[in-house]
Amino acid sequence: MSIWRLQVGDGMGLEIQKKWEVNVDAREVGAGVVAALECVRAFRFYQKADVLPNIQVIATLFPTLVTIADGMLNTFLSQPASQEIPAMLHLIPQTIVILSPHQQSPESLVPWGRLLFRVVGMAVPIEGVPTDEEDREKCEWWKAKKWAHGILDQLFHRFGNPSQLPSPMQSEYGVFAEHFVTTFAPEIFKVYLHQVEPYVSGQAWLGKNCQYQIFQFFTECIKPKSMWILLKPHVDSLVANFAFPSSLSTYPNKLCGRPILQNTVSYAKDEYENFSSPVSGATSFLLSLASNCTKTSFLSMLQFINTVLRSNPTPAQRFGALTMMSVLSPFIVRHPDVKGSIEQFMVQYVLPEFTSQEPYLRSVNFLS
Repeated sequence: MSIWRLQVGDGMGLEIQKKWEVNVDAREVGAGVVAALECVRAFRFYQKADVLPNIQVIATLFPTLVTIADGMLNTFLSQPASQEIPAMLHLIPQTIVILSPHQQSPESLVPWGRLLFRVVGMAVPIEGVPTDEEDREKCEWWKAKKWAHGILDQLFHRFGNPSQLPSPMQSEYGVFAEHFVTTFAPEIFKVYLHQVEPYVSGQAWLGKNCQYQIFQFFTECIKPKSMWILLKPHVDSLVANFAFPSSLSTYPNKLCGRPILQNTVSYAKDEYENFSSPVSGATSFLLSLASNCTKTSFLSMLQFINTVLRSNPTPAQRFGALTMMSVLSPFIVRHPDVKGSIEQFMVQYVLPEFTSQEPYLRSVNFLS
């Protein structure tokens, strides 16, 4: 069965490549992309070195896939309403379901990295996306961006982070991980920062799935020393301007017009059970900072919370600050310099919210 699959895979790869070289019809190219995706998926469980190098479809197809995707990115501005282009940009990154020796080489990694960076950073044409934010999240353009973020995160999380690479994978991916964390991961960090900056300043919209993937990458950057050096100067700004306003304090806005406390508590529970939401991503980021960087980040986050609560905050800002406090509570009750102030904090900021006119402020006390 394995030999049969190899032969089919090789033949399909060569045939698809020939079709793409002479055909520019979007529908036929799309069919080729789907065929390539299914061909690669057939080998997604074959991670052994004695199998993957024989799959010529990877070495044959992947450079062609990059060329096609780059061509689409070069022309999409002339076809802003086209759905074929974003659909294929959505599918092409999904072919990276395995990491063969060919894909670990700079000859493959660099072009794919540039492609994913371009998709992440591209300005989505207004004509091609709905005005409603929930519908916009589901459109092909933002699905393409979501997958580009997800593949970059997956490469770092599964293969490119030496400090988190399991021992059985060291022999196969150890060299790649060392190269990735020193040369490729810093570029991802820069690209993600460039996504966050216009979003927090209100100059650009950023999908929830993309926010979550960015939070996940920043969380993964905390443990590797080389990445922490890059992340550390931005931690306070990311907590205050990204995690707090975009993922925590904006959450209560969705509860306007829902006066029943039961619905509010249920909605809060659903948000935290949705593990791909910005709220979940921000929570993981805060928890990782508190547990791994207690001396450098934990007390500064508490200082930020107190600053917000003392500055005549809006109800939404109070909710965000108290939610952050509940997230950090396992560390607060154990920290020798902080645990003695818990009672005063509860009396001053938490207990008064039980009589608040805003249902979500009453609900946050249950989270606390």
